[in-house]
Amino acid sequence: MTCTSCGHQQGTGKFCGKCGAKLIEENIHPEVAATVSAPVHSAATVNIPVQQSQPNEHLEKVKQQSKMYWSFFMTNLKNPSDIFQNYSGKMVNALITLILFVGFFALGIYRTYDVLIADAFNSFNSFSQTLTGEEVSGPSFFGMFFALLIAFALVSLVVTLSLFLVNLFFGPKKSFMDIFTIFGTHLVPVLALTVLAYMLLLMKSFTIGNILLTLALGVAFFLIPLFIISSLLSEKSHTISRFYGFITYVVLFSIVFTFISTVIIDSVIGDYIEMISDGLNW
Repeated sequence: MTCTSCGHQQGTGKFCGKCGAKLIEENIHPEVAATVSAPVHSAATVNIPVQQSQPNEHLEKVKQQSKMYWSFFMTNLKNPSDIFQNYSGKMVNALITLILFVGFFALGIYRTYDVLIADAFNSFNSFSQTLTGEEVSGPSFFGMFFALLIAFALVSLVVTLSLFLVNLFFGPKKSFMDIFTIFGTHLVPVLALTVLAYMLLLMKSFTIGNILLTLALGVAFFLIPLFIISSLLSEKSHTISRFYGFITYVVLFSIVFTFISTVIIDSVIGDYIEMISDGLNW
């Protein structure tokens, strides 16, 4: 064995007999010795990223919009006229209110038809089939819903357009979208009344339920527009009296509403009237 410090050679021993340094056996390879003398490091910690599930973007938007609409609904149920002070960015909620109003109104009408009128309609269908050989199918819910949606959309358009024109010439000159937002927001109490009417119809309280539906329809398209036009005309004074602006709205709405109602009645009920006339003449 040879001492790496002083070069002294000796046969056995762990330490050099001359300088006292620690001896290394010659049969151990340097690589092994370096490995033995090297400090042992702890294994590196491997961080494995955990993939988190991403929330459904559309579902989150629906939830957020539902919360926003519920807050809008409760606020304007307490005081709908607050919309006159702040109507910016609320057109979507006003549109949702109109659609929900149409939906629950259609549910109420279909509930009444399904329970009270269906049997009479089936009897009439049998009678008509005997006379003319033609079978008449009753209205479905979706058919009734889309028919009411189109009808209510037209009436709402007439109301909004009439309010906008009178507001343009006699009032504070608000935009068409602002007028629609104000009108749709005032439908919040009407929507609540319609939901109550539908719940009564589900409990088979048809008299009170249909009275509330009729009341909701009258308030929505007659009383609320009159209140809105009165409020709009009170915001800004003009050389022309507000009285003439109010009369202008009533006349304009009556003319257009009568025209549209006549077209709807002729298109929807005309076929049934013609069929009954043919059956009687037969």
